Amino acid sequence: MTRYFAFCLCLLFGMQLTAQINLDADLQFRIYQAYISNNLALWESGIQELEAIYKDQASDETLLELGRLEYGCVSICMGNDAEDKAKKHLAKAEKHLAAYLKKNKDSAEAHALMSGVLGFKIAFSPLSGMWLGPRSNRHLKKGMSYDDHCAMVWHQKGSSLLHTPASFGGDVKESITHFAKAAELQEASYQLENNWEYLEALVWLGQAYYKNGQIEEARMTYEKALQVEPNFGWVKYRLLPQANKAD
Repeated sequence: MTRYFAFCLCLLFGMQLTAQINLDADLQFRIYQAYISNNLALWESGIQELEAIYKDQASDETLLELGRLEYGCVSICMGNDAEDKAKKHLAKAEKHLAAYLKKNKDSAEAHALMSGVLGFKIAFSPLSGMWLGPRSNRHLKKGMSYDDHCAMVWHQKGSSLLHTPASFGGDVKESITHFAKAAELQEASYQLENNWEYLEALVWLGQAYYKNGQIEEARMTYEKALQVEPNFGWVKYRLLPQANKAD
């Protein structure tokens, strides 16, 4: 199985940095390293550490971060052919985010993450898209209405547009606009060190360009990602070579 399967490929996150900076610097670094190396054990150890912090001193901010890390772990699991684990982490992500949204109904970040969770559920069971798709879209609309400068919202909308069939409202060209905006918002934060969410925004901008037949734009975007992180294996060994061969 490839690093991500079909729809799951895009869902990992074009996330806003606001919640990410709540992580301890060392934990943030280790999660970043887990992301660029597709290291499931390292990612899960980060979740366990954050769970211990939450157990010792529960807070809404930590709960949101737990939802984010559980959600992110789904794609890492799929990259390691661990679908059963992926489903367990997905269930935990949904639980954490639902609890957070009960007390923080106007959180654009949480609504966008929940949209992504529902997107993963659709990826695991495509027929569920008939009822989960509208729910996912409602979360995106709420997220955009609460904060139209949330990178996660723009990324998840791009994901939806990229992977939804055109007959159901998908639009590859329009997804490029959304991924580009997600990357722009990350850059505007000026907090890009160990920011795996920024890399993810660039990766999916490149993928959207590639799917739209804009191979040179895709290549340039992948090269930009490698300038940020030369050891990003997914881009270095798979996506960029794929774009180079497309010529």
